[in-house]
Amino acid sequence: VFLTASNEEMYAEVLSIILKAMHSPHGSLGYLDEEGSLVVPSMMRHMWDKCQVQDKSILFPRSTWGNGSWPQAILEKKGNYSNSISQSIPGGHIEARRQINMPILFQGEVIGLIQIANKEMDYSHDEFQLLEVIGSIIAPVLDARLKRDRQEAARQRALADLERSNIELEQFAHVVSHDLQEPLRTVSSFTQLLAKRYERQLDEEALEFIRYAVEGTQRMQQLIKDLLSYARITTRGNLFALVDLSEAMGAAIANLQSSIRESSAVMTSDELPSVKGDYGQLVQVFQNLIGNAIKFRKNDQTPRVHISAEKTGLEWIISVKDNGIGIDPQYFNRLFTIFQRLHGRQEYPGTGIGLAICQRIVTRHGGRIWVESALGEGATFHFSFVA
Repeated sequence: VFLTASNEEMYAEVLSIILKAMHSPHGSLGYLDEEGSLVVPSMMRHMWDKCQVQDKSILFPRSTWGNGSWPQAILEKKGNYSNSISQSIPGGHIEARRQINMPILFQGEVIGLIQIANKEMDYSHDEFQLLEVIGSIIAPVLDARLKRDRQEAARQRALADLERSNIELEQFAHVVSHDLQEPLRTVSSFTQLLAKRYERQLDEEALEFIRYAVEGTQRMQQLIKDLLSYARITTRGNLFALVDLSEAMGAAIANLQSSIRESSAVMTSDELPSVKGDYGQLVQVFQNLIGNAIKFRKNDQTPRVHISAEKTGLEWIISVKDNGIGIDPQYFNRLFTIFQRLHGRQEYPGTGIGLAICQRIVTRHGGRIWVESALGEGATFHFSFVA
């Protein structure tokens, strides 16, 4: 029966079987939480006659275990027959009665507790041995469940932390955008006005300095816009719907027509699947990856970009392959970091946020993104979706 106990409601049934085997009207099954404190599930509360705890579960913190107090006393031995140990239990407990407190051991570690009591009889060594057998059967199942519960709790905490981080990032980006855009526009406008009004009075070096100042403010404005776009991927995205990736790719290519015509790029693709996602964001992924393939082309070759799809197990792998300058593998770990650039602005324009945005979008869709490349041999970016 314990093997089928996949939820807390089943603990009562499990315990009733143990109590029947031990001729006991009272008992409890406890487990240790992440901090090592003993927790008794709330559905056992009716079996604790005088316990008035109103919380979801009855908790005995590890801090109460010192100086031989309960449950340290029972954990230092394999079992305990004491008629008076309940007197030291924090928070009140049933009247002193003949009872057995059996630690549940797994691989030498205490992971829980079985407690049974019957004030009408004394327990013998035979009952103790029976309870020890029951504990040994319960132990591996309880251990597996505790591990699952802790993993789920850790996952929930991670999701909550991520959600909080996303909200804080958007708030930060909004504040930065609001507070910096206006003074940047002011600096840029007055600098350009200065150059126009005093152009004939300034030498070439002074005019060059003014151009640097204007270009700097324009770059800062673009960085702020990109940061705000990055921050809003998870908080301002649309609800998922069925998206035809061929249609999303076509929209991205249409947006890039100017660059495609200028570079004479050749675009080819296989048939792409439909997946659940945010259409606008998926267009952005294709646009960033195809745009990079065109931007980082070889000077002596016509840029060629091929988009393909392959189903592997439970995933669709979408690939964007080019014949450009390629990427040295030693820089792979920097590619998807926000504002990281492998080339100077004089060589290739941009702020270095495009791939970071792609990764954030793909992650929001439950997928992953990676690259295969070698310097001078083109690059293939892969990203996945659940099939």
